[in-house]
Amino acid sequence: MSSFIQRLLLLAFILLSFILSTGLVAQSLPDKIAFEKYGVAEGLPEEFARDVIQDEQGFIWITTQNGIVKYDGYTFKVFRGESSDQDGKLKLRGGTRLIKARDGKLWTGNHGEGVISYDPKKDHFVNYLSSITDPSHLPLKGFIEVLFEDTDENIWFHNSSVVLDTLVLVKLDTQKDTFKAFPHVRQYRKFNDIVLNSELLEAAKDSSIWQLLHPGNLNVLNAEADSFESVIPAGTTIPGMSINDTIRRIVPGTEEHF
Repeated sequence: MSSFIQRLLLLAFILLSFILSTGLVAQSLPDKIAFEKYGVAEGLPEEFARDVIQDEQGFIWITTQNGIVKYDGYTFKVFRGESSDQDGKLKLRGGTRLIKARDGKLWTGNHGEGVISYDPKKDHFVNYLSSITDPSHLPLKGFIEVLFEDTDENIWFHNSSVVLDTLVLVKLDTQKDTFKAFPHVRQYRKFNDIVLNSELLEAAKDSSIWQLLHPGNLNVLNAEADSFESVIPAGTTIPGMSINDTIRRIVPGTEEHF
């Protein structure tokens, strides 16, 4: 038998083995992926979950309007109501969006009662309270949406009040436990307008903080002055274009492109 025929038979054998093995693998896979539903009957305080995240210890955390939930794979533990926190100020109502910081702490809004951080290593909650009159506290008593942690370990979030019809951008310096509010120059008449009227992100290339503020003004944070400066006002000429336009969305890019 010639070497050419031998190679041809070997190739045919390999192809046949591959086809058969692929068919066996496909047959072994389930036709449907099984999902298991968890609700009030299983231990959640309500059916509506706002956000889900996993901490560094492997526990699953869920925010709802009626409490913050920790799931260990078997049971749900609900944190809600007054707490015997060491500073006596913790009052858990429920959470909004969850983020995990570099040090492993979890952060979420607390439904009109400030911003909550949770340290999984110490199993300890801290509540940063709201106060209209106290500059060392959050400026508004209302809705809070945690956005992200920047490279300097500051936590950024939106703090809005339907009652006062306004929204501010807030930076929390976690090293000093101090707040910096960046007020918006315009007020809004609808809750959705308040929440959706601003976008914020951190550039991957140089860690600069960019803000797209309604109705389309693009700003950047001046780190030395600790204030936002206008880069492209709404309706002006956008660099690289020959026409006036308004930016409607900003998204993070790679280190090479942003």
